Amino acid sequence: MSDVSFVRNKRDIYGAIITVHTVMSAMYCQALLSVSVTAAHAARTVRGDTL
Repeated sequence: MSDVSFVRNKRDIYGAIITVHTVMSAMYCQALLSVSVTAAHAARTVRGDTL
């Protein structure tokens, strides 16, 4: 294995890790947002507020 291909593979692996991390972070933020929206909606419903 030459050094050049090793460096390229390493860069590809890091790129894949960063991509997966970014996607998981985005999904986590989206889930958190939907949970907070649902909780706020439920709180309004329980209090009887109409918006």
